Amino acid sequence: VFQFTGTGAGNFITLGATTGICFERITFDYTSASFSGILVNGDSGSAFMRFDACAFGTATSPRTAGWLVTLDGGNNNVFTACQFTNALRAVRGVNGVGHYSNANQFYACTFSALVTGAVSDPGGLGWLFSGCTFEALTGGTTNAFDSLIASPCQGLAIHGCSFEDASSGTSTWVTLNASGASITGNHFQGAGTTSGITILSTSAGGIDICGNAFILAGTGVTIPNSALGIAIHGNYFNTVPTPISYGTGLTDVWVFGNVSIGGGGAVYNKIFGNVGIGTAAPAVALDLPAYN
Repeated sequence: VFQFTGTGAGNFITLGATTGICFERITFDYTSASFSGILVNGDSGSAFMRFDACAFGTATSPRTAGWLVTLDGGNNNVFTACQFTNALRAVRGVNGVGHYSNANQFYACTFSALVTGAVSDPGGLGWLFSGCTFEALTGGTTNAFDSLIASPCQGLAIHGCSFEDASSGTSTWVTLNASGASITGNHFQGAGTTSGITILSTSAGGIDICGNAFILAGTGVTIPNSALGIAIHGNYFNTVPTPISYGTGLTDVWVFGNVSIGGGGAVYNKIFGNVGIGTAAPAVALDLPAYN
């Protein structure tokens, strides 16, 4: 156990430009409610690090740390079967427009007992979350992924994860700011007015949302105005009041093959944007908002 008993807004462990270290079955903990800093700071070039079966925070941590792990400037770091718990936020990627944080990967990790959010600004390029569990925040609402800066991530993959136990309030599991993202095979649950995925207007397309189960009391997927390059297909909506919310002025947005039981009723196949045959450009723009 690496335990921090200090206070203030500094760092417990600063990795800096460290590369190629493996931490296995290590607990990183803090004890003071006056500590508001970063538990493990991987900013400024940490790379090719492995964290296997590690715990960041424990059940007795006072939930005041600003971040458990930060990775601005960090590349190719892998977290496997780790626990992130009892802090304001768990993981931060980039910390400013124009910064980088690339190819960081999380497998079978659990995010729980967090106050404000789990993951913010993942990338940079090519972040992966596979088989992870995201539990509700301490107040019963949700915030697994969000964006604190204007720069969209590129190539984000969220696959086979479980978003669960939201019990109250109005909140969203995934607030997506991305240019290129794949969100597939996940389970989204929530009472109150919990929503699944909200795509921000700063996203630049290349977004695929498929094979997910939404069992929510809010909106399944929200598409912003003037969005482009989005495919929403093969999803299961169970008693979701609004399976998909559509903005206006959409381009190359395809919605097809989804199933909705109860809630807001059927999800019709829809095409927004230009459709051509073969290599030929269309004679006119095709917008079929209720095409079956």
